[in-house]
Amino acid sequence: MPNQVQIEHLTFDVNSSFYNHVLSDFSSKSAIYYYIHDTGGYINTDSRGFEYASYHTWQEEKFIENVFESIDPLISLDFTRTYIESQGDINIYCLGDYYYGYAGLTYSTNDSDIEIFWENQNGYSYVRNYGDLMDLDAFTLIHEIGHALGLSHPNNDPEGSWHTSNDTVMSYNFIYNEYSYYANAPVWSTIDKLALDSIWSGENQGVNEVIPSIDSLTGLTIGNTYKLEEIKDYDGNLHGYLGNAPSDVITGYKFQGYAYSGNSSNMEAIFTNKYSGRWVTVDHFDDDKIDFSYHGQGGATRIVGIYEDPLVKAGIVQKDSVFDGSRTFINDLKLDNLILKASGDFDGDGFQEIYFSKVDNTAYLRAVMHADSNIQYANYQNLEQMTNFLTIHGHADSIALIA
Repeated sequence: MPNQVQIEHLTFDVNSSFYNHVLSDFSSKSAIYYYIHDTGGYINTDSRGFEYASYHTWQEEKFIENVFESIDPLISLDFTRTYIESQGDINIYCLGDYYYGYAGLTYSTNDSDIEIFWENQNGYSYVRNYGDLMDLDAFTLIHEIGHALGLSHPNNDPEGSWHTSNDTVMSYNFIYNEYSYYANAPVWSTIDKLALDSIWSGENQGVNEVIPSIDSLTGLTIGNTYKLEEIKDYDGNLHGYLGNAPSDVITGYKFQGYAYSGNSSNMEAIFTNKYSGRWVTVDHFDDDKIDFSYHGQGGATRIVGIYEDPLVKAGIVQKDSVFDGSRTFINDLKLDNLILKASGDFDGDGFQEIYFSKVDNTAYLRAVMHADSNIQYANYQNLEQMTNFLTIHGHADSIALIA
């Protein structure tokens, strides 16, 4: 069943009094410090007064660190661990073993900080690579960190039957295998990342940043965002919209570099847009000027089309499911989770292929293009699959450019 959780289901609490002053305070800071309390004994907290705290194990500390590190590249907040309690913007305390009530609670304090309290439930399976940490306890931690960063329970319905922990870490419906000794560590789902990105505007997105409008490819910097006012899709729709495009789409084109996308002898400039979930090829003429009218037949300056996954078309994979490659591609574009790496006709079939890597280098997107620079289809490969594919076709020397 496709994920029914939407971004708005996880972000409706952001403007509440609980979060408002915290989010405002966090937005003004160059670094957000998180503190993990690692000694046992009584503590005096802002939100709950005196409590008896247990120490965090090194496995629990490692997991918490990795939770922050995994979201840091995708949102505008930069996280740093501090060992000084008073310096913490997000302070995390373990209160020992669970007895009753809630296993985790997150509070906003009067001085705009966040305090997280959680208790060990000691279920159900050991998390791989984290020693004695159990999967339910790890899920409690990432769930409460989600609250600290502004996420809500799905539509204020944490136990609703329409979602599980596979859909979002903010669900109470934890999926586990009682017969499995080991389990994978819980991670942010795609919708969690999109919701956090919508709250925090994405990595390096300045609040008052002025985005330059360009009509030339001269002087562009890879990784910078530009305004492409006149870019159209194949049919002539500005920014791929039938109506007016949102302003953040118009100013949200991130320059990725150059790639061969069609049968032209020139490379095209590649831009991605996290606000629309689309990407762009711009024909690179000798004078570097952009001809925005060059979007139709025979042109290569356009919003790239949206393809249907061949496996969906064949009835093997359900449309918009987690296995739908087209939907995954769009989600990665919206997460600003792709980096242009290389291009070429790697399999020798006469069509150009463009390789992107995910930001964390865990997977590689191979986009197979038409001769006119529009897309045929794309597929994701892991390191072994990408290595084997390029090696078989005589392009082993390109592996290092991509991985």
